[in-house]
Amino acid sequence: MFEFVETVRVHAPPADAWKVLVDVRRWWLASNPDHSSLMIRSTGEPIGVGTQILFVERVAGIRGRAEGAITQWIEGRAVTWQGVAVYRHLGFTITIEQGVTWALASSNGYAELSAQVWALFPRDLIGRLGEWYFKHVLNGVERDREHARRELEYLKAKLERGAA
Repeated sequence: MFEFVETVRVHAPPADAWKVLVDVRRWWLASNPDHSSLMIRSTGEPIGVGTQILFVERVAGIRGRAEGAITQWIEGRAVTWQGVAVYRHLGFTITIEQGVTWALASSNGYAELSAQVWALFPRDLIGRLGEWYFKHVLNGVERDREHARRELEYLKAKLERGAA
């Protein structure tokens, strides 16, 4: 398992940051060149707990397809997506449980936006080898941190340009 948190301070009101953050259709694909598709299945608008989100992206250079749902929604404060992702690399397929909590805090009238990312590898031999390879050969945790930072910096720039 690995877990990390990345945070940026945004010179924008927290309410504006929340509006941009939860409008994932408008920012997620554009925020990172490693993102290649996004599908949101919601029973209504706006999105919320139970909304299914499917996407394809590259993490540490490996293409994966993730499928999951929003499992937590605290209006104006935090949203959590959890799911499973299937990655194929060097002839191996591995399914990983993963998630991210996007959180928003107020700091002197500004917003602090964070992404808490986690991944749980299978405990069988292939899963343990895959985790070791990801961490030590691909430098995957640091590369995933960079991935999250890129998304946060994109959101920060969008908000500071007044795109709320």
